[in-house]
Amino acid sequence: MVLWIMGLSGSGKSTVAKELSALFDESRIPNLILDGNHLREIFEESGYDRASRIALGMRYVDLAKILGRDRNIIIAANGMLKEVSQYARQTLQDYLEVYLQVPEHVLEQRDSKQIYSHFKS
Repeated sequence: MVLWIMGLSGSGKSTVAKELSALFDESRIPNLILDGNHLREIFEESGYDRASRIALGMRYVDLAKILGRDRNIIIAANGMLKEVSQYARQTLQDYLEVYLQVPEHVLEQRDSKQIYSHFKS
């Protein structure tokens, strides 16, 4: 199974992925987290424009397919583009998406990357 946890920056994707992985570990269910914060370091040539984000999301899907042959994969990354979701649904057999919807004021409080502070006047 591949479970993709999506949400805006600061929504708790990595935290939820770690908690889910711990639950899998307790039940001796093999799993691996692919965290977008770390994957972007590996695929450092990726930009932030739409085409680059789509290409990067498709790389995540391909990586999950290869690594998921003998374990469950938890992806914690934005990936909220329809092209990426469609590609994942076509490419992966057991695929689930979870979207973390978090109130704006909570995202602003968790703004470790200073993304939301740029929009405040």
